[in-house]
Amino acid sequence: MKVVLCVLALAAVALGAPSAPGGRIFGGINAARGEFPFIVSLQYCIIGFCQHSCGATILSPSWLLTAAHCFTELPGIGSVRVIAGILNQNDANAEKQTINIGRYIVHPNYEGGVNPHDIALIMLSSSLILNAQVQPARLPRQGEEPQGPFDLAGWGSIGGSNLFPQMPNNLQKAVVPLVPIRECDAVLTRILEGRPHPLHFESNVCSGPLDAPITACGGDSGGPLSKGNVVEGVVSWGINPCGGVDAPTVYVKVSNYINWIQRYVDEPLLFAD
Repeated sequence: MKVVLCVLALAAVALGAPSAPGGRIFGGINAARGEFPFIVSLQYCIIGFCQHSCGATILSPSWLLTAAHCFTELPGIGSVRVIAGILNQNDANAEKQTINIGRYIVHPNYEGGVNPHDIALIMLSSSLILNAQVQPARLPRQGEEPQGPFDLAGWGSIGGSNLFPQMPNNLQKAVVPLVPIRECDAVLTRILEGRPHPLHFESNVCSGPLDAPITACGGDSGGPLSKGNVVEGVVSWGINPCGGVDAPTVYVKVSNYINWIQRYVDEPLLFAD
């Protein structure tokens, strides 16, 4: 089977941008309400129709963290909104908040597609109201090395095909181990039969397991790789088709970008103790 690298956004599938893989956070289970109060759903809207496209992490009432390709790989039409405080995509609970995006800031070194520095900040058009279901994540310190295992969460594809992915209603989660960056590099090189790949030793982190089909998939892009309430990574890219054994998921390493984040976010941020 031919394998290719792909970003893990979803809305672009139906709308003509790079394809997302068909697969799942394989082996994942339903998350519980309030378990990940810092995750939100980014929804791409066009002509009155909205669908989940990416995840994002709450940093403060007005600022979110996501993957840059969740914006750069979309068509030049339509809009993106934020849904916070939900467990299920069809939730109508009192904590649910729908807010438009004021602006987004893509890291200046990101070159688009499957590349390093795939990170972006979102400033909301109005502030979130914090409650039990809507809370900011904590951040690691600049330069800290993440230590697994981690929690991976998202509303990404759980089956179907590239063109017709099966999307979960309930937020999914899986516990995933850290794959050391040099091992990740070796595995990707083997999978791609020596073809070059954009894994960046300083700014990426990888998860496995390499002996079971547990990976992020289409629609998980931009969502958090977390440890407790600390966001350690941002879902960036993986192998298509996803859900394969011996196929790591690659994330942006958040601790590499704390100084950049603080340059823009004008609200107090929470850091790991």
